[in-house]
Amino acid sequence: MNKNLVFLLSAISFSMFFSSCEEDLPYDDDQYGSNCLVVRSEISDFFVRTIDYDQLDRVIEVSTNGNGMEPERMTVTYNNNIAFADFFRGGQLLFSIEAPLNAAGNVIESTTTDAAGTEVAYQSFTYNSSDQIVSIAGRNAILNTEDSLVVLWTNDNATRFKRQVVPDVICDYYSGKESTFNVGLGNVILLYMQVDGDIAQIYSKELLKTYDLNGVTVGQPIHFSYDFDSDDKVRKIFSSSGSGNPQQTTTIDYECE
Repeated sequence: MNKNLVFLLSAISFSMFFSSCEEDLPYDDDQYGSNCLVVRSEISDFFVRTIDYDQLDRVIEVSTNGNGMEPERMTVTYNNNIAFADFFRGGQLLFSIEAPLNAAGNVIESTTTDAAGTEVAYQSFTYNSSDQIVSIAGRNAILNTEDSLVVLWTNDNATRFKRQVVPDVICDYYSGKESTFNVGLGNVILLYMQVDGDIAQIYSKELLKTYDLNGVTVGQPIHFSYDFDSDDKVRKIFSSSGSGNPQQTTTIDYECE
């Protein structure tokens, strides 16, 4: 179902923003305004992801469709500062999550049950005074294992991710180039996408420049560059590793008020 029930990682969530270079073409969507939300991302020949919001800019649905994969969908409802998420693959309910939220709309904890209602995972989230994630602790009820993630922030950017059994992830950013990846109120989308790179790219103030697994896993840092529209929104993301081999380009669409 996913790589780790403790952290409930979407198997393709890391690809939402991380892709590789191809020809840079001008792109505009006639969407301008002070509040612009990401509604669609596409990696050609791989997948398309769409995000829907309610009138309060809260995520209510995330859908992913791609070549060679069954469609995935998360639906979210809200009641008394609690988010209730259901996850489907190929139309079949896989699991559900109940997640209390703080005043900023961020997840405090999450309890995951399978389609039969049996608890399979639990997570707790802690934040600093700026409502930035500083740690996530979780347990897998099926495997009886525990794991944790610590996030270090510098100048409102997530600069280091520390886990128990893997090398630290070190991130660097473009100074003065602010991110435009707004995915609504709070961080409920992390119930669907919770890879280090997603947190770094979405919730850091500035645009990610390099993502480095300490040289252990990939051998070289991943380098990022961006294409902007006339409203200074990021419309395309390009990446390259040490080999520089071209792969694909992620295109981002917005809706603005």
